[in-house]
Amino acid sequence: MTGWRLWKAAGAAGLALAANCFALSAAMAAGIPESPAQLRAARHTAAQFEDLAGSPRNAWALVQGLRWGTAITLSAARPVPQRVSFTSPAHRMGYGNIARALAIARNEFAARRVRRPSPAQLETLLLGGTLRTGTGAAARLVRTPGILPLRAVHLGWGQIAHALAISPASRVSAHASL
Repeated sequence: MTGWRLWKAAGAAGLALAANCFALSAAMAAGIPESPAQLRAARHTAAQFEDLAGSPRNAWALVQGLRWGTAITLSAARPVPQRVSFTSPAHRMGYGNIARALAIARNEFAARRVRRPSPAQLETLLLGGTLRTGTGAAARLVRTPGILPLRAVHLGWGQIAHALAISPASRVSAHASL
């Protein structure tokens, strides 16, 4: 291996190690023990929902906030700068439940033809309220009970999908990789 390739490989390994150390130190600072397997599960879950969240940072914030019951802050620079912060009423969730909740959110947005939800739209769908879809003459206001409040009162995922009028087939297809 040439000097440049060795240097490049060492740099990539150093970045990966730094990312793991940062995630581990953040969890430890919050008093949360995380094993390497849990960190891999967190990264895998976050990576699956970067499109829904709008960025890797937002996806990570969602996964960590839902996992540990801490504040979730989502932001977007386009089309209009926006920042929202909320806490899940469902308290702490496992990574499988986080993936199910976010898959239901993704399917609900797809059913409403929302390709890139804003942080405010994602917050509304997760917590409940009036969801605005579309713009101009195509704009619609839809009342949603929220995925996380329904989970907080111990409804099953099938019941939640039914409450949101999502077909069971679309709910399952989003989980095929888990």
